[in-house]
Amino acid sequence: MTRIIRFLVIVAVGGIAVGVAAALAVPGILRWSEAAESQPAIATELTPVAQRSIVYDADGNEIGQLGLENRETVEIDEVPQVAIDAVVAIEDQTFWENPGIDLQAMGRAALKNFGSGGVEQGASTITQQLVKQRVLTPEQSVSRKLREVVLAYQLNLELDKEEILTEYLNTVYFGENSYGIRSASERIAGKPLADLDVCNAALLAGLIQSPSGNNPFDFPERAIERRTAVLEAMTAEGYIDIQTQAFCNFVAMPTLRPPAELRPNSYFVEEVQRRLLQDERLGDTPEEREQALLTGGLQIHTTQDPRLSQLAKQTVDAIVPDQPTFTAAIVTMDPKTGEVKSMVGGRDFSETQFNLAVQGTRQPGSSMKPITLAASLENGYSVEDTIDGSSCSFDIGEDKPYTPGGTTSGTATLRSQTENSINCAYTRLNKALGPEKTVEMGNRLGITSELGANLSLSLGTSAVSPLDMATAYSTFADGGVRHDPVFVTRVEDATGELVFEESFAGEQVIDPQIAYTITDVIQGVVQRGTGTAAAIPGRPVAGKTGSTDRNVDAWFVGYSCDDLVSAVWMGDPNSTVNEMTNVGGRTVFGGTYPAEIFGSFMSQALAGAEGCSFPAPDRSLWPASAFISENGRGKPAPPQSNIPPPEAPPSTEAPATTNPPASTAPPTTAPPTTAPPTTAPPTTAPPTTKPPP
Repeated sequence: MTRIIRFLVIVAVGGIAVGVAAALAVPGILRWSEAAESQPAIATELTPVAQRSIVYDADGNEIGQLGLENRETVEIDEVPQVAIDAVVAIEDQTFWENPGIDLQAMGRAALKNFGSGGVEQGASTITQQLVKQRVLTPEQSVSRKLREVVLAYQLNLELDKEEILTEYLNTVYFGENSYGIRSASERIAGKPLADLDVCNAALLAGLIQSPSGNNPFDFPERAIERRTAVLEAMTAEGYIDIQTQAFCNFVAMPTLRPPAELRPNSYFVEEVQRRLLQDERLGDTPEEREQALLTGGLQIHTTQDPRLSQLAKQTVDAIVPDQPTFTAAIVTMDPKTGEVKSMVGGRDFSETQFNLAVQGTRQPGSSMKPITLAASLENGYSVEDTIDGSSCSFDIGEDKPYTPGGTTSGTATLRSQTENSINCAYTRLNKALGPEKTVEMGNRLGITSELGANLSLSLGTSAVSPLDMATAYSTFADGGVRHDPVFVTRVEDATGELVFEESFAGEQVIDPQIAYTITDVIQGVVQRGTGTAAAIPGRPVAGKTGSTDRNVDAWFVGYSCDDLVSAVWMGDPNSTVNEMTNVGGRTVFGGTYPAEIFGSFMSQALAGAEGCSFPAPDRSLWPASAFISENGRGKPAPPQSNIPPPEAPPSTEAPATTNPPASTAPPTTAPPTTAPPTTAPPTTAPPTTKPPP
């Protein structure tokens, strides 16, 4: 009795219990057949296979793959005949004729296993393997094996052989995170599926039995032995001749191992994945979105311009000195749509995956000044108003007063103070206006990072990302219409059905005349101010430099006509205190490397583009010029007054000489008027010094 029990166990584990039973009891086969024919459709129970999602650039080139399993399904007519022949020859020689099970093979396997006292040979057909992987569990038991046979027989009645083989070739695992025949060809054989030859087809077919044991990268000798067995089987079945078999025996094993994980391979693709995992158009819950993105075989079409992306990387590499401490980031947008055309998130994605263009938030310095200027214009101020830019100090009720550093000047227009980036002038303007209005304007323009309502806000002491600044300046460039950043234009599912498509809807968030006026003013920054290195020969440019105290962060943000907007940041990604005082023999501020990167990149990006010009503001709508004091517009300068201290201590990233306070007093402003100026503005005085902005 013990011997019989051991025999039955061996038969079951070896996958041939049904075969032996069939050989001994034909009535059993009839009962199985009748049971199979009376079952519900088994084809509908095949679990969906996980598929990788493919990411494409704006020209339709593949730029990345995302997923849990590296698989892209194929149709049978996409599979080379040599691959079909190799798999059938080694896995199921009677596949084209059998009814889903092979009783003779089961009998042979039973005798082989019984004689050896163990499991040396299995007898599962391709159809049985498909049922085991897509319908049943891997449990080893007689009852599960019996069910496998019944379901394989039934599936053979429901699907034709080509359909079964298609499902199988899309299901099986070949090793090296390669699921399905397409992925195996690309990753292991190192060639597109259409180019698969008989030698590599035999290699891949041999991996199905033991993907890890026959892995050509780990065990090349075993892989060669298994390939030889496949080639011999193909010759015996008449699929190839003996000469082809002999030739393939001398073909070397592949040596270029594919990447271990299916994950983003660039800053852009990583940002696409991050945004899609938050996009409720892919699912209501994080789990649903992850399932759709990482197993759903999505076709993801993005905004990335391959030419601009290459240019951006080349420009950063060419201009930023090869010093490991410092690097640069640049992000470029189309202001008319919000499409992010290119992005350099750091020196090398393979070294660090932290995206400085999106995840990195640093103090933007004086590139925040146009945002304060926009808030002032909306509240009735004029760029021809005058304000004192001489040295300043503000009593904020603490141990020492708040004293901005940087360039100083005498009384001059807001236009002049902007071009020369005068900190005291803008601190007075921010106090007169009320920092809360700068915060509100920044948020409305598209800055998503948290802004602190401090006197120093217009000097850029609240950390933001380059993408934030590119979005805000894009709003200026598009006449006050904000387009939130767009990375994905269209997503289709594995069948080609549209999941969603971007509408590129914008929102008018400031009056067009304010946007035109800002553009008019910051053109002067490039023409004669702190950003001359950003100029593009023969093309108008508007932009602003930004530098933080002690030269820790340096920026240039700007645009040309309505074509492209670029934000450039430079600094030490690992430090908020490391000073850029000797980078390539120069002290770095916004007007040096960042402006040079912008000018070089944009000149190449817009080469050959049609000429254009910025819309001119209607100056007749500007209010009559007035003098701005700390308490508001059109009033005499009052005695120094106390300002309540901020609710929280200043940010540790703030410049050392700043102590940014919050203003709680509402600003006093004159109502806007459309009357033209009736008095000439006071004579402007040049700045007394002109260090980095």
